[in-house]
Amino acid sequence: MEVLTFQFGHFSNFVGTHFWNIEDEVSWSEQKQEDDEDTTEGFDEPILDFNRLHFEVEEGRHKTWQPRAIIVDKKGALGAATTTERMSAEEVAHSVLWDQRVEQFGESPVEAHEFQKDLEQDDDEHQIQWGGDSTHHDEDEDYEVVPMETQPGPQEVADTAMKTSRDYKFSGTVRTWTDFLKIKLPAKSVHELQSCHHDVQPFNVFFDGFEVKRNDDEDSIIDIARRQMERCDQLDAYHSLIDSHDGMGGVASVVLQWAQEEQPKAGHLAMGFRPPSTPSSSCSAHPP
Repeated sequence: MEVLTFQFGHFSNFVGTHFWNIEDEVSWSEQKQEDDEDTTEGFDEPILDFNRLHFEVEEGRHKTWQPRAIIVDKKGALGAATTTERMSAEEVAHSVLWDQRVEQFGESPVEAHEFQKDLEQDDDEHQIQWGGDSTHHDEDEDYEVVPMETQPGPQEVADTAMKTSRDYKFSGTVRTWTDFLKIKLPAKSVHELQSCHHDVQPFNVFFDGFEVKRNDDEDSIIDIARRQMERCDQLDAYHSLIDSHDGMGGVASVVLQWAQEEQPKAGHLAMGFRPPSTPSSSCSAHPP
């Protein structure tokens, strides 16, 4: 019996990131317990049934888990991570049937947070089971994966690139939730709204988000949700983290109404989140 997780909005994705990071810590504890030949009697049972919130992927000798998550945010809100294929200027020109000379103008890509750089370096040096290999793709997942790796356990600290939280100074350096997310998400579990650009366009009220109905954003989000449902043997419930201070409530209304029609017997827990003080432009809302 599986549970899906919906995350709608930038602030809710910060909250969700803390949740998945805790899951990562628990997973390492489980793995350490399995590897410990001297496990104390009474601690043999797993702490969590990961199959409820995650689906399992086999990669050679290693077993990996990926979240049963459907994550929605505004375009450009992922920072250095991406969910789209990069195209060269020539490829873009060819896609619009332009056969003349092409000159490309663009801003520099967002630099990855130091924490993510260290995770990537550490993953190159260690074979880490939780989160999986960044080269793995499911049969239907042909986009590049959001570059988020898992943190090693204490037994690897001596020869790891990872530092302490104090060294990373997260409170002053984190720009978006992908900067400190430890697990790795398949790119097709994440959708960036094409109708609202992060920190640029207003997205203040419920009906701003409700406009996704019957457009490409709705189709893309529902495709992600349908794919996750098809991975479930018996969907028991789904829970939702929703930004309640901007148009993400409208987006959630459209998608969750579809989910209710598809799975009328599944339970649903909805949680609304908003920053302590909401700025005039909700596209720039960040947690403290």
